[in-house]
Amino acid sequence: MRNYTEQTGVAFLTSDQRSWLELRKLLRQIRPSRRPKDSPDLDWKSWCYKRATHKHGWWQRTYTVVLVLHAILLLLEYHPAPPALDRTRDWIFLGFTGIFVGNLVVRVIGLTWSNFLKSRWDIYAIISVNGTFVTTLLLLAGYQERTFIQLQKLFLVSVSAAV
Repeated sequence: MRNYTEQTGVAFLTSDQRSWLELRKLLRQIRPSRRPKDSPDLDWKSWCYKRATHKHGWWQRTYTVVLVLHAILLLLEYHPAPPALDRTRDWIFLGFTGIFVGNLVVRVIGLTWSNFLKSRWDIYAIISVNGTFVTTLLLLAGYQERTFIQLQKLFLVSVSAAV
């Protein structure tokens, strides 16, 4: 390790120079989000485009409130909880997940599918939101195996990071 740092020259840098080198590595990884070249002509596609690209508005504020409520609901879990409370939480999570799916649909329509798939965070969001939707539906249908419940919790937490 020491030999490598001496060969690359990192061993001879000051701490400020090392931090600048790390910052430069991070800055190389950052790219602006890709958007369609032309704004959509159709009214509903234009509406979806505005919701997907504008980060300051009623759509984004509502979505943020739902996301915060989702996180709070995750924090309120305790063991052993009454089955009725767990069932109610699962129904609320299903409602929140429906809102998350709706947001993803709006983003896909607004940004177009090809531009949507260029973002790794959007791909992660599709996987986590769909996983949450499927596992919550199956849980509400009565599938109560312990590993499956843990998988649902993993997807619920992953949604907090994805959207």
